[in-house]
Amino acid sequence: MTRYLLIGLTGDTSLKLVDLEKGTVETIAADAVDESVAQVREAGATIMRGVDVAIGIEDRMDAVGRFFFAQGK
Repeated sequence: MTRYLLIGLTGDTSLKLVDLEKGTVETIAADAVDESVAQVREAGATIMRGVDVAIGIEDRMDAVGRFFFAQGK
């Protein structure tokens, strides 16, 4: 089972390391990881291993509101 998520947000050069067991998020510099991560980001690729859904949202309420999913219909 996935225990950590490494997240890179569009427009932000840093990365977020999420520890799912501890419930923490740590900001790490992009150059702290293998350069292949930067290459994947520059290419605009999305890799999701061990994750079955990931949705970028701007408002926390969107994550819990049913209307978020209804808008896509």
